[in-house]
This record gives sequence, C-alpha cells and structure tokens, in this order.
Amino acid sequence: MSGLAGRFVCVLCLITLLLAAVPGHAGSPRSIYVPVYSSVVYGNKERTLSLTTMLSVRNTDARLPVTLTEVRYVNEKGQTVRNYLSAPLLLPPLGSARFIVEERDDTGGLGPSFIVTWNAAGPISPLLVQGVMIGTAGTQGISFITEGRPLP
Repeated sequence: MSGLAGRFVCVLCLITLLLAAVPGHAGSPRSIYVPVYSSVVYGNKERTLSLTTMLSVRNTDARLPVTLTEVRYVNEKGQTVRNYLSAPLLLPPLGSARFIVEERDDTGGLGPSFIVTWNAAGPISPLLVQGVMIGTAGTQGISFITEGRPLP
C-alpha cells in the first residue's frame, strides 16, 4: 500500500473506533439501570402497600430512532425474573414504550430493578427512562417516580 493510501486507511480505522465509543452509536449497545419498588412500608406497624410499576422509556432525540434490544425485570437478588422483549423494539424519534409490573406481582421482592439495553444508528440525545409507581388502599394513594442511570 502506498503512503497516502495507508494513511487514508489508518484515518478510516481511527474514525470507526472513535464513532464506536460514542454513546448510542451502532455497534455500541448501552444499558440503563432503573430502580423500582413493588411495595412501600407505611405506618407504625410496618404495613406494606403493594404498588403497580410502569417502566417508561422515551427517545428524546428528534432525528434518530432507538432500538431497545433488552428490557429485563430483575429481582432484589440480581436475578432476571422476566425479559419483556422477544425481539428488538424500534422507538421512533420522540417515541416511547411502557412496560408494566402488576400490583399483585411480588416476584421482584422489595428492591427490584429494570435493565434496559439499547442502541442507535448514530449519536443521539440521552434516553429518558423512569420507573413510575402507584398504589392505593381505601381512600389513600401514593405515586412517585425513579430515574434510570447509565451503566458503565
């Protein structure tokens, strides 16, 4: 290979390596950890209120779609209870998806979480991934959200 052609190939290799390191770029799957709660303790006698949990995944990028490759519900011992996807799910620009854990589902224990793995065809704005919990007992109700955090 001549000097100029060799340099061109080296530059292309360097560009490819740099793009692979950009979050959201094809070939570089990213994961997000989302803590959720199946119940909360209330009152003086440590009574528990069961909660319905919704995982909300939002593509905040207005230009590019995102592909969700895995949405796992993990119990308090770190074991996968369920994988919500049987095939990759494409979120269009500004699109969203939701995944539900029913109130009576206690398979996650007291401290479950979700792991969301995703990919994009190019650099994108960060995903917004939240756990939304809601529960009612009689005339009382509670609702709150948690935020996902990128995994290294």
